[in-house]
Formats: sequence, structure tokens, C-alpha cells
Amino acid sequence: MLNYLQLYRIDAFIIYAGSYVFGALLTSGEISFLTIGYAILIASLPVNFVYSLNSISDRHIDKINKPHRPLPSGKISLTNAKIYVTMLLVISLPAGPLFESMISMLCYYLILLLGILYSNPVYPFKRNKYLSVICTSALLIAPMLIAVAKTGGTIPGEFIPLILFIYLFLLITIPLKDIEDVEGDIMNKSQNWYGCLGMRLVYVSALLNLLLAAGAWLWMPLSAHKPVIVVFFLIQLSVTLLNLLNHDWINSLYKQKIFVTIVYMVSVWVYQNLK
Repeated sequence: MLNYLQLYRIDAFIIYAGSYVFGALLTSGEISFLTIGYAILIASLPVNFVYSLNSISDRHIDKINKPHRPLPSGKISLTNAKIYVTMLLVISLPAGPLFESMISMLCYYLILLLGILYSNPVYPFKRNKYLSVICTSALLIAPMLIAVAKTGGTIPGEFIPLILFIYLFLLITIPLKDIEDVEGDIMNKSQNWYGCLGMRLVYVSALLNLLLAAGAWLWMPLSAHKPVIVVFFLIQLSVTLLNLLNHDWINSLYKQKIFVTIVYMVSVWVYQNLK
């Protein structure tokens, strides 16, 4: 069973569960056992399906980029992996109504749809550098939207500027994940941001995020979530300085993903304590 779980990744589980907790904290200001349960459900079923399906789709690329993973290493057969992913989809489908709100249910099923669009064999979005970033950013923010809409049945207007800001932040930051995958993406004829821009990608991403934080600070009303913007700004400034001092740290995809999770969690704490 452990080999099947390795089609997924622990850092992705933490990030997507954290995204749901983030939304719950914004709306209710507290974390209950039910909140944790919902977060685990989303990260364990639909998101697990998305990542496991992508592992099947990426098996040829992983022979080059990540040969230790279950499929390229031969720990799991392709047939068994497909059966496992199908079971995840079948189990995930009836869980949507648990989130009660229509918007929450739509966002829940959006996770499954985006996963299929991203990794489908006909025209996988991940091969297009623009579609892959749009799709991945939407996947990351979907659990947060589920939590926000579940509380009141809708997404309050006061949260829309913050949600838009985070989505734009993800659009700018997600291309950094291509740094690890250049060789395999080229072999598989997939577009790769780092392959196109090199280290300019890192600097452009940092600059755009600094401009985004500054613009959001000026645009958002005084009563909105400005403390969150301050945290994003300071962390992105730190990223820029780290890259000026040492290029190597950014090459770890794990560090990039943990970085996004830290942004989520620290931002919530600052918002709740300084609003």
C-alpha cells in the first residue's frame, strides 16, 4: 500500500489540507475537529486522485527526472496504478455533497475536473506552460474556496480581493516548479518555463510578486486583509535576497512548496491577530 501512496506526495497533502484550513480560518477564525476532517478528506481523495493520475501520465518523464518514483522504478505496475486511480475517483465522487453549499460542491468537483484536464492523454494541459500554471493555481486555491463557501453558502465580497491576490501570487510563483524538470520536459516535448527563461524566471517571478504586493496594498481598502499582503511582501523580498546570495536553494521543489504553505499559514495568523 505504501508504494501506491507514493504516487501522491506528503508535501502536496500538507499544502492542500492547509489551503482548506486557511479558508476556514478566514471565515470562522477557528479550527475544529470537523475542519481538520474536511481538510484531510479533500487532500486524501480528490487531490490524491489528481496527483496519482499525474504520476501515471508522467511515468515517462519520471524515468529521467525522478526514477525513484513507484512507476518508473517498477514498484507498481501500470495496470495496478490505473485501478488504484479509478478507485480514488469512484470514492471521491459521492463525497461532494458533504460540503453542503452548492459553490463548495462545484469547487470540490472542479478539483477532479482540473486534474483530468491537466493529465488527460488527448491534450494534457501540463504540456502547455500557460495552461499548466492556470490549472495548478486553480487547484491550489480550490480547497480554500470550498471552506469559505461552506460557512455561508457563498463567497463574501470582502474575501474576493484577497482570493484574487493569492491566485495571482500562485500564477507568478508556480512556474518555479519547472526548475527541477527541464530535461524530462524537453524529452517529452512539454513546454518548460525554466527551459525558456533560465534564471531570468526566478528574478522575474520575484519582481512580479513584489509589484503584486505593492499594488494590492494600494488597491485594497483599509478594512481589508492588508496584514496578509505585508507577509507576502516580506517573504517575497526574502526570496529575492536569497536568490541574490545563493541560486542553489531555489532548485529544491520541496522547498518551493513548503514556502507556499508557510505563506498560507503565517498569513492567516497575522490576519487573525492584527485585523
